[in-house]
Formats: sequence, C-alpha cells, structure tokens
Amino acid sequence: SDLRENARFLEAVLRGIGAGIVVVREDSGEIVEMNGRAEQILGFPPYHFLGRLCSDLPELILPHDRRRM
Repeated sequence: SDLRENARFLEAVLRGIGAGIVVVREDSGEIVEMNGRAEQILGFPPYHFLGRLCSDLPELILPHDRRRM
C-alpha cells in the first residue's frame, strides 16, 4: 500500500540524512521519532525522549550535562 511505502521512505530518509531529526506530533508536541544523528547530538537513546513533549527537551538534556544548550 502507499502508506507502507511512504513509511519505508520516511524511515530511509531519517536513517540516511546527516542531520539530527526529531519528529514531533503537531497537535500535541509529543516526540514520536528521532534518527540516529539526533541521538548522537542529544547524547541519549531515543527511549529517553519518545513520548515526551518537545518542550521538555531542555529539561531532559540539561540536568545531565549543563554544557549543552
């Protein structure tokens, strides 16, 4: 189906791009996906962020490493 093909395409883009990408649900601000580069930049695995709000990012990072942001 087209939906599955689009999902595979998006997954390939997220894996292959050199930039850190965090996908956020527009209506709620919930973090629903992030690529490996975002994981490297943020310094934590995706499970640390998924399901949290995008607005929580500074609080999720700063307590662990005050040099970030």
